[in-house]
Amino acid sequence: MGKDRLDKRRHGRRWRTCRGAQEPKKIQLANTKKWRIQPALGSSSVRPLYIWVIWCEISVQISGKVSNDNAQKFKDDDGNNKTHLGAVDTDTFTGLTYAYTEGRTQITGTLRPTGLHNVCSTGWHIKRTITCNHFDNETLAKSVTNHDDTSDDWMLDLDPDSGGSAGKIYDLDPPGCSANLSGTTINHTSEAYNNFTQWIEWDYNTTSTRCSDNAVWSYEARADVDEAVGNKRVPLNRLSLKHMTIPANAHYAAR
Repeated sequence: MGKDRLDKRRHGRRWRTCRGAQEPKKIQLANTKKWRIQPALGSSSVRPLYIWVIWCEISVQISGKVSNDNAQKFKDDDGNNKTHLGAVDTDTFTGLTYAYTEGRTQITGTLRPTGLHNVCSTGWHIKRTITCNHFDNETLAKSVTNHDDTSDDWMLDLDPDSGGSAGKIYDLDPPGCSANLSGTTINHTSEAYNNFTQWIEWDYNTTSTRCSDNAVWSYEARADVDEAVGNKRVPLNRLSLKHMTIPANAHYAAR
C-alpha cells in the first residue's frame, strides 16, 4: 500500500505544489478528495503518492443540544442542563453562574474529504473575533471591533476522533449579559450587543492556514433587575445566525 503524504497539497480555496510557482485557483468543495498519483520509473512502478484536497465546513448551532460526540459541555449550571443550547437566563434556567443571561452556541467543523481525520488528526484550530458594545447602567463598559475572542481550551474539542466523531471538531461559546461584571451581577441594568465571526485553521508545518469560509452569528441581551421577574426584567435575549446592527448608545438611562 502506498503511504499517504501531504507534501503536495491542495486547499479548498487555493492550491500549492512543491515545484514551480502557481497562481491561486478556486476549486469546488465537491472536489475535496484524496487523489492517487502513480509514478513510474521506466517500466517499473514505484510507490503511489496521495494528494489530499482538503477543506472544512463550518456551521453554527443556536438551538437544540450539544452533539453527543463533542467532548466538551457547558460547566456553569447545576449539572442538569450542560448540553442545552440557546438563549437562557437565571430566572428561568436553573444553575447559571457565568452571567445573568447566556447565549449558548455550538460551532462545528466537518473535515473534508471523509477520512481526512485519519491523516490530519492534530493541528486544528477554531478561531473567533468579536465586535461589540457592552453597557452597565448606561456606562459603556466594553467596545471592540474584530477583536480576538477565540475560546479557552475547556470550550474546544479539536480532536476529530473524540467521542467517535470521525472527522468533526467543536467550539462552545456562552456569551453573557452582563459581559463585564462578575457572575450573575447586574448593576441595575446591563446590555450586550455582539457580532461574532468564526473560521477554521490547520497547521501546515509551522504555519496556521485558513481552511474554511467564515461563519457569522450574533447575540444581544438586556436585563433590568429593578423589574419583577418576567418579560420586563429580561426583555431581550436573542441569538441569530447573522450579524446585527450594534447600537452606539445604551437603551437604559443611568440610575
